[in-house]
Amino acid sequence: MVIEKPKVWYATLWILTILFVTGCSATKDYEKTVGELQAALKSSIDTVSKIDVKITEEENTRWVEMISAGTHGLIVQEDTCEGGASACGLAVQKFGDPGNPNTIVLGEYPIESMLVKSQGALTALGRYLDTLHEIAKVDTAGKVAEQTNKALVSVGKIEAEIARINKTEVGTSVITKYSEPAGALFNWAVEAYVQNVKHDALATATKAAQDAIDSLNNLLSGVGDAVAERALKDAEDTFGDAKGAYDTAELSGSPTEADIKAFVKASRDNDQARKAKNARPLAAFTEAHRKLKQFLNNEGKVSLADAIASIKRLKEKADEFKTLIESFKEPTT
Repeated sequence: MVIEKPKVWYATLWILTILFVTGCSATKDYEKTVGELQAALKSSIDTVSKIDVKITEEENTRWVEMISAGTHGLIVQEDTCEGGASACGLAVQKFGDPGNPNTIVLGEYPIESMLVKSQGALTALGRYLDTLHEIAKVDTAGKVAEQTNKALVSVGKIEAEIARINKTEVGTSVITKYSEPAGALFNWAVEAYVQNVKHDALATATKAAQDAIDSLNNLLSGVGDAVAERALKDAEDTFGDAKGAYDTAELSGSPTEADIKAFVKASRDNDQARKAKNARPLAAFTEAHRKLKQFLNNEGKVSLADAIASIKRLKEKADEFKTLIESFKEPTT
């Protein structure tokens, strides 16, 4: 009787096929999921930047009007022209009244940004998300490690920006250099291994970033609220003007098509601004990132579906927040 030797290579091929297919599927899910997380928050960061431009333009315009009215003036900031400086800084000053003849310096002019304190932290957060997405996209374990270390550097920059805003010393960071798990030498042979490295890397990066993201959300929540309040005020002012123009035209018996369209648009923008005021996309991002971190690190019973649902809510909040930019009136010059 001839006993055949087990065809081990068949079993090995079968196991590798299962690993490869399931690994690729999971990584595709990660790439899509992380990509949507990245896109939603970066949309909100872009909205904040655009609104910052609007707010800054309005503030500079307001100061020009006050200078023209004679209640304020421009002065050269002390010490800015000394030591061979390439440029001298200007500042707006408020003239005193008869009872208090002293002038008050309000701030430099022109203003470059009303939200200058938050820009560095938001930029670092954007770069962290870029590298997180790259981790899910690259095709070798070495590239995964490279992108993971870039992500960790961005987390360190977020921590540094938080310390700068708080005017505190940067504490000892818990972030360390990421190394590929043992066995990376064989990733050329088993592509599924690369997918496992990606999972490990995403788990490491999101876990390292969560505390910094929580702190950033607590620190900058007021920025989003201030932006939303400013947009809502503009929307309410525009709505009031449009309603007044329409009411006046209606009393005369001849509201024009332009009056009607302006009133309808102002009403819509006002409604959107009221809804967007409570969008708080950074808080929604913080929660979505936490869900993704919990799933990747096997914390609790959080599934990938839970993380995806949180990211879907984030996208909805980001879309609501984005409508704020439409509520701003163009500054008049």
